Amino acid sequence: MLISQNMLETIKKIVVDDLQRLRIEPDSANIYVYCNSLPKTNVMNYGDRERELTRETALILVDLAPLYNWGHPCIIQFFDVETNEIYESIQTNMPPDSFWGEREKYEAIHAPVQFPNEEWAVDADTPEDTSALNDVLATVAGNKYAILFSGASENRHLNDMEFLYRTLIDVYKFPVGNITVLNFNGKIDYNGNPKPVKNWPGNNTPYRIKINGPGTKASLLSAFDSLKGKLRSGDLLLLHTNNHGYRSSESYLVCQPSPHLNPSELGKKLAELPSIGSLIVMMEQCFSGGFKDVVIKNAKANLVSFAAACDPDKSSMGGPIFDPFALDWIAAVTGKYPNSSLKKTVPNPPSMKDCFTYAHSVKDKDDTPVYSDKPSNGGVRQNLK
Repeated sequence: MLISQNMLETIKKIVVDDLQRLRIEPDSANIYVYCNSLPKTNVMNYGDRERELTRETALILVDLAPLYNWGHPCIIQFFDVETNEIYESIQTNMPPDSFWGEREKYEAIHAPVQFPNEEWAVDADTPEDTSALNDVLATVAGNKYAILFSGASENRHLNDMEFLYRTLIDVYKFPVGNITVLNFNGKIDYNGNPKPVKNWPGNNTPYRIKINGPGTKASLLSAFDSLKGKLRSGDLLLLHTNNHGYRSSESYLVCQPSPHLNPSELGKKLAELPSIGSLIVMMEQCFSGGFKDVVIKNAKANLVSFAAACDPDKSSMGGPIFDPFALDWIAAVTGKYPNSSLKKTVPNPPSMKDCFTYAHSVKDKDDTPVYSDKPSNGGVRQNLK
């Protein structure tokens, strides 16, 4: 049953009153309602958990930290459409699974927290090779591969990957066929607005990224399997993960749809790959620092570096167009932002340690970046040449 406007107004008043009872400032939270009531016995999934409904229910999501990527604190509430009461509330850090793939069916009935308007003066120039990079490219020992992944993408996550994709193609001359991009529903698309998905806001030109498959766990594991027979001792592999994450007993990378990926599953796939020259891992999702130890332990490469936007128990910041940490890290790799110069000088070509040091130095105040490498300080000798 479609939830009426009158019922939405009733829900808003009750939820706002409930927040005040909990001593939560209503103007610090956004409230969403799924547009159709859910029948009794319907199962609602969130993260790695599920809840069977006992009444005909209006599903409510109270987002308590709207400027962060997921996961972060929220309340899922169950509203009885016959008695007009909240009959259960769950405090968690993950929204209902339907919020990933059916965002258009959620109506914002109270949304005081929005990303600030960001003036983005575009620069139509694409990154260009420098003489230093040309010299480096002439001495490449092996092949270069990349996996770019985003499961429950929003516009900023696809924009991050587009920026990195253009850099790999234009600056570092990665062959298009050596880059595997797994995104959302397998298309140049994402949850929510702005729609239609047409131009990359970095320079207002059409998206160039080639999507190879959906952002599912199966697709990601398969991408690693496909590299087993290709990688050689002198090769380089870049793994970039984006979108959302959550944490229960350990960190998870959100896939669309579930099941999601945990650190041990990533570690197993890395251990199955042949020994290579260089492995670079950069993760943007919430709780991404929880993947650090398995990457360092299981990676079979002469040089390994790991960078993440946040600690294992912290959420990463989002933004209206890009994710802050991803934007800064990719800009350091590129040598410029899409529309401006770097805020500080970075060596050319930059090492992976240089890129992390830059991103950390200009980070959003609420991000908690994490770095490690193997051997110790090996990231200083590692770049995307």
